[in-house]
Amino acid sequence: MKIRGLVGAMLLPFLALTLILAACGGTSNSSGSSDKVTITFWSRDSDAALVQPLIAAYNASHKNQIKLTLIPANSFVTKFGSAVASGDVPDLVATDLVYTPAFASQNQLTDITDKVKALSFFDKLSPSHVRLATYQSKIYGLPFSAEGSFLLYNKDLFSKAGLDPNKPPTTWAQMESDAKAITKLGNGTYGYHISGANGGINAFTFLPLIWASGGDILNSDGTQATLSSSPQVKDALNFYRRLWTGGLVDPGSKVDDGSNWFTGFAAGKVGMVGAGAFELSTLKTKNSNINFGVAPLPGKNGGSSAFAGGDNIVIPSGSHHPDHYIRGITAGAVKG
Repeated sequence: MKIRGLVGAMLLPFLALTLILAACGGTSNSSGSSDKVTITFWSRDSDAALVQPLIAAYNASHKNQIKLTLIPANSFVTKFGSAVASGDVPDLVATDLVYTPAFASQNQLTDITDKVKALSFFDKLSPSHVRLATYQSKIYGLPFSAEGSFLLYNKDLFSKAGLDPNKPPTTWAQMESDAKAITKLGNGTYGYHISGANGGINAFTFLPLIWASGGDILNSDGTQATLSSSPQVKDALNFYRRLWTGGLVDPGSKVDDGSNWFTGFAAGKVGMVGAGAFELSTLKTKNSNINFGVAPLPGKNGGSSAFAGGDNIVIPSGSHHPDHYIRGITAGAVKG
């Protein structure tokens, strides 16, 4: 998969919207003068590696500027809700796409349906992003970034444990066996990490194990939970239990709310962890000593799956000039 090309395509709507804000005067100036405009933009801190270079590149080449505010991911929903309630909202927000329908249902987002459908590349947008940006047949956001979960593993620890660093596990049995070999290295080294106190991370990294095994947590139409009736769910939970009771997971996993999701891996003390592409940039720039590999999250007896996620970019309700922001989206996209 060509990550760079995919992300570039997903960022096109964002560039289009920044052109709109620049052309229409943003919050600093709605009269159409040539004064510099500052566009306020919120994003989760977990997306910093993606967002900061993008904003820096835009600001370096445009008179109008984007002011980025990174919000702690764990408090983003609360922070955004409070901003809308107070009427003090940013011009643009990048939000986890799974929250878009919830925000829309609470009248916290601006309807941009007509302008979005007028985009020349509307039919090229990620269907999953658009589906989750749609509430009661109205569209409230555009795709901003794409994400998918996978298995991140430390090649050096694999080698030290006598494992082939070029052969990551493709079944649960192999994951468990590899985790045992790595944990035996001792000195505070563990085979796997689970952010046990964060539901979102567990959905991102645990559900694919179930899906890859042919199971699901909901029935086919999404109206009923299958947690108690699915053998694949039971098997996956027992698999995690074996990792934990076998001492193959670092003890901090039990209370990790996501703050230490990659801490152990980045320190060279964790052999494997479920991850996303957002972590790769950090490893390459801040932890270049870690020799890592990536592999699909496997099913019980093979196969693989991933949690497809990412962010939508939205205009909050209560924006000072929402009509200005969405006016001319098509023209802005053409300019981009």
